[in-house]
Amino acid sequence: PELAIINGGTNDIRHMEITRDIFIENWKMILDICAENGIRAVVLGIFPCTENSNPQMKVRDVWNDDLRELVNGYSGFVYVDTDEYIGKYRVGGDEGNLWDIKPEYDRGDGLHFKHAGSVAIARAVLDAINHQYEQE
Repeated sequence: PELAIINGGTNDIRHMEITRDIFIENWKMILDICAENGIRAVVLGIFPCTENSNPQMKVRDVWNDDLRELVNGYSGFVYVDTDEYIGKYRVGGDEGNLWDIKPEYDRGDGLHFKHAGSVAIARAVLDAINHQYEQE
């Protein structure tokens, strides 16, 4: 493939079975494989998740910042922040957070997305790719 759209990390945050360093090491391995094989990686940040606690979502924000920085270190790779597209402000969370899934996209479990949510995520991917091409 010439392009890979990659998403991961929600369960890492939900279960906290790995450390931040392992999370980044795993992503670095994936991105290195893409780079070595001429595959342009489009990486989605960890999605909003209504079911996760405030402390989990604070960790998510830090890990997403780390992931964005990692992805930006690879020429031509794209980081996709979906928060504005599918996220909703959580009362009681950090100022400006978009930690919860917008109700119109939530399948009803606070974790998975309806079809409309997938469409919004796809829109975020296309916007990020188009933005990247404009920068090149």
